[in-house]
Amino acid sequence: MGRRGAGVYGAKRRLVLVAVLLLPFMSAATGSRAVIADPEETGVELGLPPLPDPPPDTIVVDGAGIERAACLYCAEAEDPDPVEFTFADLARRSVDAACSAPGADVTRLLGNMYVSGYLGGVWFRDQVTAFGAGGGGGGMILRATAQRAARMARVGAVGGDTTVVSQSRGNLVWLLLLYGYNRAYLEVTLANPPPGVTVPETAVVFHRPLDTEVASFPLAVNDAYAFVPDELEQPSNPRWTVLAWLTHALLTFGEAGGGAVWRAILALGDFTPETYAAVVDLSAGFLVVAEAALRASLAAAAGDSAAGRCALKLAAALLVWSGSYLAGLASDLPAGTVPELTCPERNLSAAGWAAMRPRHRFLELGRDLEEEVLASVGGDELDADREAVLVPVPRQ
Repeated sequence: MGRRGAGVYGAKRRLVLVAVLLLPFMSAATGSRAVIADPEETGVELGLPPLPDPPPDTIVVDGAGIERAACLYCAEAEDPDPVEFTFADLARRSVDAACSAPGADVTRLLGNMYVSGYLGGVWFRDQVTAFGAGGGGGGMILRATAQRAARMARVGAVGGDTTVVSQSRGNLVWLLLLYGYNRAYLEVTLANPPPGVTVPETAVVFHRPLDTEVASFPLAVNDAYAFVPDELEQPSNPRWTVLAWLTHALLTFGEAGGGAVWRAILALGDFTPETYAAVVDLSAGFLVVAEAALRASLAAAAGDSAAGRCALKLAAALLVWSGSYLAGLASDLPAGTVPELTCPERNLSAAGWAAMRPRHRFLELGRDLEEEVLASVGGDELDADREAVLVPVPRQ
């Protein structure tokens, strides 16, 4: 149960720059349905900086849907913060919605991940300017990841069962390496906080491989495949025995790289307590999303095609999040570019607001979190059981 955890020149400088570019950053559950308010009714204002257009026919940035998600966030947050909403909350809601219906179109959810990841990369770029990040570019990374993610999500939605299982198995190698890398660097970061910062023991708990508890980033989709860590510990059949061996081998390899990279970054960097808290919080969220994609992919590799459909959508979301983050690192947007969010004085009993308990950030933990579902009000967004599936459609 315990936690496992600027003059830079020459080879060392190059190592850190490569490490930063390789860093995949960042960046609702069952219960009572929440009605998404109209921003015009609630007074919520969300200002997103101009972003590069994603490749056509890949992902869709739904500004109106993101605004409605901001309404939910404003209703529930004790201390609304545009950074927290864009880099973490928006991504969490989108990932949980991705698997809510087997045939759901997730292009707009991938658009949410793009916005979250790109702006997260820009923010982190500003924290590590001494390491040489930034300088323009990133378009090729964005195009490649968006195109691959769109194909992956399409197979997850409409592909045949055999194709779905096969592609889910094919994703295991890069997902395991990525997860191992991120888990190791998060452990190193948690073990080396800045002076004066105390990390709560319960903020991030590494129970065992693919079983991480992050109180500030509850992800309902992870619960659907909670049996996977048990299978990896005590395989129930020969197929799970092979998957357990593969998981152990690739996680060990990925962890070695992630630990070394972040020891170098922490040795050269000078993170403020605020930056450190944000890095840990959002990196922990990224790890949870990677864990969800891996759990579903392993279940699919064991023969569960329904898990494979979810796995492909989660892997697509993770790929867009990572690729857009890397593109944001190389962005030439001005320093200090962050979204703007205005949450007016709130009356949670007023029409249009969702009554929810507050969420708590990484260093503000203390009460259990109540999970919520991001429900759409559009009739065309409902599955056969009339349950909401996607982020809301744009206003007409």
